[in-house]
Amino acid sequence: MGATERRRYDSSGRLAEAAARRARIVEAARRLFIERGYASTTIAQIAEGAGVSAELIYASFGTKKELLFKVHEAALAGDTEEIPLLQREVARAIQEETSQERQCRLGARFAREVLERSAVIWRLTDQAAAADPEIESLRRERERQRFEDIEALVAAVARLGPLRYEVPIAVDITYALSGPDVYLQLVRDRQWSPEQYENWLATALMDNLVPSKR
Repeated sequence: MGATERRRYDSSGRLAEAAARRARIVEAARRLFIERGYASTTIAQIAEGAGVSAELIYASFGTKKELLFKVHEAALAGDTEEIPLLQREVARAIQEETSQERQCRLGARFAREVLERSAVIWRLTDQAAAADPEIESLRRERERQRFEDIEALVAAVARLGPLRYEVPIAVDITYALSGPDVYLQLVRDRQWSPEQYENWLATALMDNLVPSKR
């Protein structure tokens, strides 16, 4: 192996190791934030849980607040890769689908997959935001992005035909039905299975978005 090839190999190996460490830190932070609460979790505890030093966490993420931002992003996406939610596989399938009914079913699956990972983190972020203006700013930005993602997906449904309501109302309805609070109320509080939530949401979306053919 030549020197150039060794350098390229070493560089890619170091990048992979760094990405794996960041993923471990984010996962440890997610687990501890949920178990102990954001305010009660320390960087030292996260470092111990991730098997790294506190100094490395500060060097990689800055503050605990910025680590919460990364935990929120990873919960939404399912990983620490910086791929927008609408470019993920299920979201692309919704936009490429040719049936409004199937779009609603895929939309319900997409919402379930995202909320299984992120609903508790949404609630945790809401609680932390009450005492911190910067976290409140993050919360508002995440809500804005969630709304815009829903706008794009409802627009994809509208491209295939008329909706039961005007598009802005359809977006608001979808935003409300697929929110983290509804998911937590049904799955955590009322002990629905995630599958029951997905089936209910698919039916609710079809009832509220797709005009009856009768």
